[in-house]
Amino acid sequence: MLDKKDPINFITGDYKLKYEIINTIQEENFKSIYLVKSKISEEIRVLNTIPKSRFKNINNLKKDLHKLSEIDNLNIIKIIDVFISFTSINIITEYIQGVTLKNKLTSLLDENKAFSEEKAACIFRQIILALKYTHSNNIIHGEIKLENIIIANEDEEKCVIKIANFSMSNNYTKEFLDLKNKIGINYYHSPESLDGENDEYSDIWSAGVLLYLILTGAPPFISDIEGDEKIIYNKIKKFDFNYNNKNGILISYLPRKLISKIICPKEDRLNCTEILNHKFLEEINYKSKNPFEHKNQIIRQSSFLNNFKEFNNSFLIQKNLYKILVHRFSYSEIKNLNEIFIVLDKDNDGTISIKEFFKGMKAVFPNYSSKEIKELFDLIDINHSKKINYSEFILASVNKKIFQEGEKIFEIFDIADNSHDNKISYNEFYRLLGKDIDIKKFKEEYLKFDENKDGFISKDEFKKILTKKKESILQTEKTKELQVIEKGCCNQCLFI
Repeated sequence: MLDKKDPINFITGDYKLKYEIINTIQEENFKSIYLVKSKISEEIRVLNTIPKSRFKNINNLKKDLHKLSEIDNLNIIKIIDVFISFTSINIITEYIQGVTLKNKLTSLLDENKAFSEEKAACIFRQIILALKYTHSNNIIHGEIKLENIIIANEDEEKCVIKIANFSMSNNYTKEFLDLKNKIGINYYHSPESLDGENDEYSDIWSAGVLLYLILTGAPPFISDIEGDEKIIYNKIKKFDFNYNNKNGILISYLPRKLISKIICPKEDRLNCTEILNHKFLEEINYKSKNPFEHKNQIIRQSSFLNNFKEFNNSFLIQKNLYKILVHRFSYSEIKNLNEIFIVLDKDNDGTISIKEFFKGMKAVFPNYSSKEIKELFDLIDINHSKKINYSEFILASVNKKIFQEGEKIFEIFDIADNSHDNKISYNEFYRLLGKDIDIKKFKEEYLKFDENKDGFISKDEFKKILTKKKESILQTEKTKELQVIEKGCCNQCLFI
């Protein structure tokens, strides 16, 4: 996990002060979802609004939302802001301009077909990778279903998915859960979840049901009497299903074998690691890991080195602002870097080890020495965890000009400006960046950025922070070391 201040901002008040609704996605008694636009940056995001009365304890809910906000995985939708009003909890998340699995499957069924086995494997592998990550951080999704999976990139050769809408069922009141469970049949329930037990194996069961659905266009558990909940749930508890679906779509041996190892008693159910090692996913895993298979991943080396050097030679305040801004990036802004991260993360654990980094760098830059690669790895590994996390990779390799574009920087200014007087005091800035930063360096840099010496940072001064450069940037030892890396340019490059 990237060592940073909690990226979400709990705001007491009305979200309408900072966002305007531009479209309705879903409106129900227990939850409404809207497309919204930031009044500051004009960034398009998604608003999930839930009545406060649905929750048992708001403080416990806050803790869970903080935990969700710390998720650092490219296949999971990010929480941006949380507004707590007198009547509701309003969660702002990133917006993915894609299509849900439910809508995509519906359009395929209109053509009398479902997802191909290759595309289904690509989608399913990413779901399991994301679940492996969240489960390792003691986070259960709780609502894996077609509606909560978004296809962010429908490229025929590649397919990138994002998981949305983590359940917060442990915070819901019993009355709300009873109401929620009465609305429609939940075909994704595991036998144990029907008995009130939810854990990582319930997520895996739901993912197995989803795999069956996208391969056949129909749920595995059906009833001759349409809408008979008791019959469906009884079949789930008895693991009573077969592959003779109503659409007549056949599933081959390998996916059937995998599904039978997931839709089964809990004690026999595969875990995420075992699923990823299954033969059905091995072939698609190999194809997706070829770094030179897609020509749009062969990109210029020099840009990456310049981007990294610029970050490495940034001021302390700049680096911490970059961290906050990276969390607010949209998928489209860092799409190519997402694909590169996937290529380098050979073991699919959501991080890049020194071994993976070394292998990837050697394949692209054969003239680099082991020492040079190790030095580069150590500088990207910001929190010294011996692994490069997703956010660390994006932070170090993204072109820093993106931080200076648009108005997202003023969203950060607005968060810091607690007094709403269009200027940030020393204490407000310090609280924004977190109390773990070096206070001596922070004070020294704050005084430099306060150009008119009035003791505050104005909006104009705040934006200028991102363009400031250290006077002796080319003379630093780290820059001298990095200059060595620029030898031996190879035509096949991974980084932008």
